Amino acid sequence: MSSARDLNGIGVFAQGAGRVDLTRAIKQTVTASPSALNLGLQSYPHDDDKPVTQPVTYRNDGATPVRLMLALRGGKDTAQVFTLSRSVVDIPAHGTATIDVTADTSKPVADGAYAGWLVATGNGMETRTTVGVGKEIPSYGRKVTVLDRDGKPVTNDENQFAAVFLLDVDHQQAYMAEAGETLKLPRGRYVMDGLYGKVNPGGFGYGDATYFGEPDLVIDGEGELVLDARTAHKIAVQAPVPGADPASGAVGFTRPIGDETFVGGIAITNSFQPGFSPDLYVAQNKTGTAKNFTGFAHLAWAEIPPDQSPDNGFYLDSPYLYHDVVAWPGRFPANPELKTKKYAHLDASYAGEPGTRANNYGFPTLPRKDKGGHVVGLFLFTPAVEMNLPFRRQEYYSADGINWGFETDVFKLLPENEVEYTSIVDSQHVAYPAGRTTPIRWQQGVFGPSLADNRAGLPGKNPVPWVFRDGDSLTVVALMHADGGAGRYGDSLTDSERTTLARDGVELAASDAFKQQTFALPADEAKYTLTKEVKRSPKRFRLSTEITSEWTFRSARTPDGESSALPLMTVRYAPVLDERNRAAAGRFAVPVTVEHQYGADVARVVSLEIEASLDEKTWQRLPVRRTGSGWTATIDQPGSGFVSLRARAKDAAGNEVKQTILRAYELK
Repeated sequence: MSSARDLNGIGVFAQGAGRVDLTRAIKQTVTASPSALNLGLQSYPHDDDKPVTQPVTYRNDGATPVRLMLALRGGKDTAQVFTLSRSVVDIPAHGTATIDVTADTSKPVADGAYAGWLVATGNGMETRTTVGVGKEIPSYGRKVTVLDRDGKPVTNDENQFAAVFLLDVDHQQAYMAEAGETLKLPRGRYVMDGLYGKVNPGGFGYGDATYFGEPDLVIDGEGELVLDARTAHKIAVQAPVPGADPASGAVGFTRPIGDETFVGGIAITNSFQPGFSPDLYVAQNKTGTAKNFTGFAHLAWAEIPPDQSPDNGFYLDSPYLYHDVVAWPGRFPANPELKTKKYAHLDASYAGEPGTRANNYGFPTLPRKDKGGHVVGLFLFTPAVEMNLPFRRQEYYSADGINWGFETDVFKLLPENEVEYTSIVDSQHVAYPAGRTTPIRWQQGVFGPSLADNRAGLPGKNPVPWVFRDGDSLTVVALMHADGGAGRYGDSLTDSERTTLARDGVELAASDAFKQQTFALPADEAKYTLTKEVKRSPKRFRLSTEITSEWTFRSARTPDGESSALPLMTVRYAPVLDERNRAAAGRFAVPVTVEHQYGADVARVVSLEIEASLDEKTWQRLPVRRTGSGWTATIDQPGSGFVSLRARAKDAAGNEVKQTILRAYELK
């Protein structure tokens, strides 16, 4: 650690000593001990704080003496809190020298944590030691008291439950306590989530739930934290169609904190015990404004099947699904209502094999930013309204300024009520038009690699590339199992995975690790070839049994503290297949698109070749013509077996992808 270098723009709390400089670690002869100096925590109050001193020893393993210049670097007030016994140290050959570091928290600086680096430089060498000390923030006891709707204190038992969650806005520290407990909280500002719920008969979830939310709770002294259910109001709801049953409900709020957004709330579900109406109550918040608070409620409706046994799954194969969402900027209203004025209608079909099931979760987002520039997100529990595959149902979603994103999970039921999830596909958040029907297909082939935008509309979340370079390291999290829908990404169970990286034609590294790999790279620019191969047994999976992508690109070290998405491409196919991902014999059109990794530099595609195989051994080049923003490949296919697809694409910047998908779709 003493040979590490700091990352520009990142504080000591985020990076510690910094990134180890391997060249410096090998060549330099001076080291520091310890590499991190913890000068403890000074208790509140601080009028009697005493300076704390600890030594740092430098060792010179070289044959010549070394003179080091010493300096303290770090954040605000580092120079006031920390001092050095001297600013220059001479170390004899094969010898040591010691200096003292002193922390004085009696200085007129704010309470909190202080850290910095002791940096020693000289003779072309540099060492750094992380130093830190804590100046305890005053803390106060707050007893959590929750009153029911009769004004009586709640005691948690098998029939009711109450708790509070608090997040320290300034220090990102979380606290939780049940009703009747006392919290010791540092002075400061907090976001608060509170819950009082009556447990359903049988112990599954809450049929009567009250939510308390505060975006700006100030703790500045001893006292009591009282959550009074008598101040809460029931959210008025109305079934969208006769016979619809509430499958789940949620209420909460979002609040920007720095560059992120806090999303809090509670959720209740009927998925394990349908047939009752969940009553959701919400107390008006006492703090917050339209700038930093958006309250919301979310209720989903489905049809209860005739057979409600646990073995068949509650709400199994409901012919419809409704999602109602409402948002309240500034505060929860005194008379809250959850009624949708306009629905977006999705005619949803789900492909798959008989004997498998799926869930499709809907996640709403407000497609606007608050006055602080943060995306307002509404992300909480959505119901497990399962379906046997293949399946088709009518789905309705609030379209009153709401965007929707989805996650589809496919699974198998195993003996003794065990579940094996086999694949997952996520979509982007988009606005679906109200007043008209939009067909949408899920789990429809061809399944293959995707490097689409993975933010999924999450509030405040920055895009994280699937494959990126950070300094001298390359991280690979490429997912290889998206369905054929545009802008989607996904993953699957696999039997084996292998990732290899070559530099200028010479293998640099290889890994059999699943899902994520990180490789060390030389700093200078070079041509790289990254290959990822995943295999799935044909005994367990009919389609996309082997997928291989080989990407060629150029890369060099990125500036300190910066990462860069690599300019990778994927070839996506979206043929019209039946509910089991099969195609009929004869001439068949396969729509093709070339997608670039989200966040990477995009260059024009200059060539695309598509080949097909009916035996996974011999390949035939297909005619490809440009159609709109994509291409269409045409194949003459027989009436049985499987079609495998192989592609090669190049762009104007010299980047290239070679991609193979065995058993891309079945013939019938």
